Amino acid sequence: MIKRNIIVKSKKYSSPMKNYLSELLTSKKVEEDYFRDRGICYLGVRNDIFNSYQWNKALYQNPFDDPNYKFSSDDYVFFNINPNRFMNMRMLATSGLGKTQLIKNIISDLQKSGEYNILIINAKNPEFVTAKNKGNTTRLHPYSKNESLKVANYCATHVKDYADLKQFDLSGMKYYSNKINTFTERESWLALGLTPISAAFCSNLVKSGCKSLKDILRALLKSDLNPSTRRSAIDKIEIAMDEGLFGRHKPLDFNKEWGENENIVILNYYQKFGYVTSTDIVLSVERARDYVLKTKGTAKYKKTIIIFDDAPKYASDRDYNEAAVQLIINCQTMYRVDGIDNIVVYQSFSSVHKDIATGSDETLISFITDTESIGKIVSSDVVNIIKSSSEYGGLVLDNDSYTKEWIYIPPQSREFYRFIPQGCKIGHDFN
Repeated sequence: MIKRNIIVKSKKYSSPMKNYLSELLTSKKVEEDYFRDRGICYLGVRNDIFNSYQWNKALYQNPFDDPNYKFSSDDYVFFNINPNRFMNMRMLATSGLGKTQLIKNIISDLQKSGEYNILIINAKNPEFVTAKNKGNTTRLHPYSKNESLKVANYCATHVKDYADLKQFDLSGMKYYSNKINTFTERESWLALGLTPISAAFCSNLVKSGCKSLKDILRALLKSDLNPSTRRSAIDKIEIAMDEGLFGRHKPLDFNKEWGENENIVILNYYQKFGYVTSTDIVLSVERARDYVLKTKGTAKYKKTIIIFDDAPKYASDRDYNEAAVQLIINCQTMYRVDGIDNIVVYQSFSSVHKDIATGSDETLISFITDTESIGKIVSSDVVNIIKSSSEYGGLVLDNDSYTKEWIYIPPQSREFYRFIPQGCKIGHDFN
């Protein structure tokens, strides 16, 4: 197990770290995986190196593109992969700035470390289906290489029926359903839109051994609940049944995917949102958490990191997102003691619930439009960089060469590190 203190440097390193990073530069033998062997998650080349003339800028727009450019140990920004610390990260940028490509590169380094189980909540298009393919980018650090991820792509029953109707491509998907015996907690029924009283009624029925939705509906009809409360609960449950939340497939098996196959589990929702999807996200993450708790103290135990991609789709202030919002807040706070880390990915500060936006400890950020709001989570120096044009010290954003600058802010730090990500080394629609 790799154990290091979190440290990020863009110009100066402690002497041991500098020696550690410089070993390969003086060695004739190239190691199999330089960053993995040192427990490093590589983010990109420093922006001042990018803006300098240390490579053939007449021919190449990016140091990654110049085959003759020689990187040194001071040329890049990274963070150390340390399972003994709590990773509670936000990734924040408007569309088109390479969030998916950067998160794929980060996930690759996390998976290779062998320290994490990984679950990805993929709200929109199945962008991670191609992650099983090897990347083909030429924009790579000399010690990095094109790779593929070990992934298991899943789609819930209620999403499959919706995706079929909308004619989405479902190739490469496995399917799962939720079972009524998992609805023992009041929160699961609240997520469906039931009132607190009817949610408590239904959860108590399941705890007492009720295993049939028909029996729950019968019990509701015979109950002395307020007629409007009873009718609303029955309507919400029937909608969930009609949409296929309780379906014909087996539940997610994290013991198989994580414990046996060591796959990254990806849940694809194909832009289907509402009470049922919010409930499914909560149940799936809680099922993953159950696996983590059951394996603690055993050889199967690993830290678990949950990637909430395109979080605004299920983590905004809409009523039907309430359960998923609370789940993410739990992941940012009390689930840390269970060994669960998280990365929340979104487009603007105001696009997610305010407690989620302010709940992360470290930040990856590029250009966003609501710069006034982000002053609540980053320093004024970072705000000024994002607001300024590149000619006046702002972010380098070049659409022609697809060069998008990012900033990394470590946990509890006023320092920040500007970098240009390398190309997507994992299979992607474009590189």
